[in-house]
Amino acid sequence: MRVRLTPVALEDIDGIHQSLAVHSEELARRVEDAVFKALDLFSSFPEFGVATDEAGVHRWPMGEFRYTIFYRVSWKDEVIEVLRIIDSSRVRNLKRVPR
Repeated sequence: MRVRLTPVALEDIDGIHQSLAVHSEELARRVEDAVFKALDLFSSFPEFGVATDEAGVHRWPMGEFRYTIFYRVSWKDEVIEVLRIIDSSRVRNLKRVPR
């Protein structure tokens, strides 16, 4: 399956990088690399994450870092659509995609 990032997810990645780079460019790069490694994993194992209350939507808590990736699996289109990548401490309800 191929992975597609929504514009909001791309903004999330950029925001994460900018906020971390203020303190450490190396850390910002490591987090960004970890996000893209997780996305590669999803392409091979689409349902690897935890299902949410939203149909077809999963979440993946990144173990090493404090971010959670929310994504939708479309079997029909063979696409994994990344919806959000957000600081886990900002997620109030892990069963729904944060707005």
